[in-house]
Amino acid sequence: MRTLIIILLLFLNNIILSAVFKLEDSASIDQNLISTSDKMFVMSTYESNGVFTSNTQYGGTSKCIGSNSYKKKNSNSLEESLRTINDLCAYKSGKYEFFVLFQALDFDTSQSMAMKVPIISGTGPFQYLNGNICDAAWITYDNKGFKRAYLMQLVCKISGKTLEKILNFKE
Repeated sequence: MRTLIIILLLFLNNIILSAVFKLEDSASIDQNLISTSDKMFVMSTYESNGVFTSNTQYGGTSKCIGSNSYKKKNSNSLEESLRTINDLCAYKSGKYEFFVLFQALDFDTSQSMAMKVPIISGTGPFQYLNGNICDAAWITYDNKGFKRAYLMQLVCKISGKTLEKILNFKE
């Protein structure tokens, strides 16, 4: 009987959280760096400006500001380093907006470029995402002759009801 109840609860949980809010963001990065003489510790501040799309009717502009530090394992590369992240990103679609906070201490970049992030504030249809913890994954790259840039995907598991509220939002 106990096993049946557990299976039933897992099934109900799967039904309740059966939708996702997905966002894809692309932006160019303005970055300032300073490093130690031995190149083993790097501190950076950055600002990015870009655009986003989502699996809803909402898309628009993105802006992130933050600071990152890198404790490098190899002086020739940031690829394998421990990174401290403190970034805030704003996503605006018309007069509506929401904010995602990226924070981590000693994030091991050799293992992953993905983390869990909260949506800390939203207006209009995005108010229904407030407090959600989402999965974010990204890649940064250098564009020869252009600014450094990134691609990021955010996926939030939400209920079908929440997705309906976002899709059918009216003031």
